[in-house]
Amino acid sequence: HNSAAPLRVLCRFDEAIARFYEAGQILHQLGDRDGEARALDGMATVLRYAGELQQAKDLLQAAITLRRASGAKREQAISLLVLGQIERDAGHTAAAIALHDQAAALVSAPHDRAQALIALGQDYLAAGSLVVARQKFDEIAGLDLPVTHRYLGLALTEIGILEARAGNTAAAIDALNRAIEIHRINGSELEEAQTLYRRAEAAMRAGNADAVLADTNDALRLFDGIGLQGTHAESRALFRASYRGAVELRIAALLADAEFAEKLGDSKKAQLLLRDALAASDRSRAALLTEASREAPIRSLARRAEVYELLAGKRQRQQRLLEAAEPNAGELAAVGKDIALLRTEASVIESGLAKSQSASSGASTTHSEALLEAVPPGALVAEYFLGNSRGWLFEVRDGVVAVHPLPGPSEIEALARRLHVSWRTFAGTSGTRLTMSRSLAALLFEPLGNSPPAGEFRIIPDGGLHLVPMAL
Repeated sequence: HNSAAPLRVLCRFDEAIARFYEAGQILHQLGDRDGEARALDGMATVLRYAGELQQAKDLLQAAITLRRASGAKREQAISLLVLGQIERDAGHTAAAIALHDQAAALVSAPHDRAQALIALGQDYLAAGSLVVARQKFDEIAGLDLPVTHRYLGLALTEIGILEARAGNTAAAIDALNRAIEIHRINGSELEEAQTLYRRAEAAMRAGNADAVLADTNDALRLFDGIGLQGTHAESRALFRASYRGAVELRIAALLADAEFAEKLGDSKKAQLLLRDALAASDRSRAALLTEASREAPIRSLARRAEVYELLAGKRQRQQRLLEAAEPNAGELAAVGKDIALLRTEASVIESGLAKSQSASSGASTTHSEALLEAVPPGALVAEYFLGNSRGWLFEVRDGVVAVHPLPGPSEIEALARRLHVSWRTFAGTSGTRLTMSRSLAALLFEPLGNSPPAGEFRIIPDGGLHLVPMAL
């Protein structure tokens, strides 16, 4: 059982399931029903992150039945919390609320109550019941928790987001500042980065582009330091979404500054800001790629993978410690020291890999000047960025960057995916596919003008656009 948990953290799902299953069989034979339920929980968690949701739900229900029979209320609540999260992710908010209400009724310890209340608050947020969600998050502040407890920091982050939505910028910033301080004290770098991103959102709503740039810069620095491979399986999807969200805000702030500079007649500064926005878009793709050059030394790649595996495990251990009723300061300090040492080693390895890659294939950078130098004379580059709520087309031609806002990214994503499915499954008629193709082409290419480019034309897609072949 203990050997399966690290395998789950590292996304080695088949091996983890096999270990949990073997542990469950042994514990069943020994008559240890609580241990058997823990093994079922472990398998369910793995299956959840592998996308096998119905199997995960079945196993969690089996674990709940075993724990109900043994009277293990707290452990039963843990299974109910995970089952509710699966229902919420599937859009079944009413079912999620019912399950999380059951979990909350089973526990009394402050940190257990806080965990259930956070889950309920997020359920009501997903259901659009903002007032009830706020009540749940506020209730956490009244619990007997240490002032630096992780759950209090998470609740303050959610309160800050709600205040920002309501237009209460000062209250939002205050709550998010307190959350950032808690995450910083606890050494929770990922949660600190995600909260910095949320504070940047609040600043964007208030029209403070300078604050947006400062917070997204700090958030991206933390994200880069953590690294996607250094996060455990449960955090990777959130890491990607938060990273891209911070980049989206950064681009929006740079474009707002460029527009202001243009209004003041400073075209040179405006162009520099547009180039920085292009570099941010390009950097967001490169930073999430995890494969190194084939020319890199095998030994370095092997140690790199090992270090990131150790980092993922240490970060999960840190999170578990922070979830305790009274986090052990000594153990947290030791884990924090281990994480710092592993990050230092990871940085050294990455530096060495970058040098070997540079020597074999030329230096790689996302600096705006380097990006423009890579475009051949007379060529046109169209680079797309599809964010959560904003999308842009970056047009690069003869050393000049122009940026065109795109209509709803969700509309473009949905159209691209429907078109892909129609090709892959032969759904619909050829006329329907042609209509969808023309609609997508109009959204993507109209900003570039009606005439095809005279020289080379390079397209850099994003998101669902990678599913669609494009040519002129």
